[in-house]
Amino acid sequence: MNNFNLQLLTELYFVKDQHPEFPRLIPADTKVLMLSGGVSIKRNRIYDDKVKASL
Repeated sequence: MNNFNLQLLTELYFVKDQHPEFPRLIPADTKVLMLSGGVSIKRNRIYDDKVKASL
């Protein structure tokens, strides 16, 4: 096996209603992985109305 270093620059936010901060926290053209639990964020309109608009 070859030697290598792996550096992961990942920030995780576990905060309710954090979407207004997205423009400040996430640079433009950044790939984003969103996870939600319980109720679908698409079904309750949070994804389209708040999160997607913030990104």
